Amino acid sequence: MDGKIYTAYPIADDDVHRIAKKFTEKMGEPVTLSQVVDNRLLAGFVVRIGFLRFDYSTGARLKEMMRHMLNES
Repeated sequence: MDGKIYTAYPIADDDVHRIAKKFTEKMGEPVTLSQVVDNRLLAGFVVRIGFLRFDYSTGARLKEMMRHMLNES
């Protein structure tokens, strides 16, 4: 499976391969990722494989924290 990893800044090819290996384990078949620098990201990364989206970005974490805080009141 081919996918893309969107990052705030370029990361080392070894890191891209390590992340692809994790997604290979998760998806149950070989995953190859190509890197795309997305200046809208502050930090972290987003992986897209087909129609699936895995968001490990700072923005996603902040939104999750906000939802959690609002649900506690």
